[in-house]
Amino acid sequence: PQVLNRLAYQIGNYYRTIGRVEHARLLFLYCLTSTARHSFVNMRTTSEILTVLSGIAASQGQEDTSRHLLLHAERMLTTLFTINTLIPQLRLTRASLRFDLACKMRKANDFAATRAVLEGCVQDYEAELGPSANELQVPMSQLAELYASSEQRGK
Repeated sequence: PQVLNRLAYQIGNYYRTIGRVEHARLLFLYCLTSTARHSFVNMRTTSEILTVLSGIAASQGQEDTSRHLLLHAERMLTTLFTINTLIPQLRLTRASLRFDLACKMRKANDFAATRAVLEGCVQDYEAELGPSANELQVPMSQLAELYASSEQRGK
């Protein structure tokens, strides 16, 4: 199922790049339903797919749908964070997951959503700072650079 899911995701991305948004949307929805059934680890992929679907909805002027999908992506990350506290071997922090999601949104040129997720990411980093500040997975300078870039390019 994972190979088929990955293939559907790649074909969906191809359709999106050539402008066949409806085909892409259907493939991404297939990925979502099949990924969600298989494992908690795939929740990260699911949150990425939700973000892509959100970008598609925003590009079609469906702002409410876009916000709704981003909210679900954020909830998925929160769930992953909870799992991470129970299974430390995953070594994923909430801030690094949000940063990863923000990078994906930036690549999709969804700068408003990038800024929104990064604001949450900065808050998470502030919560993580303290004695273990040097152990953070994503340097604050890298975060600041991405944030500044999204501020300049998107309104």
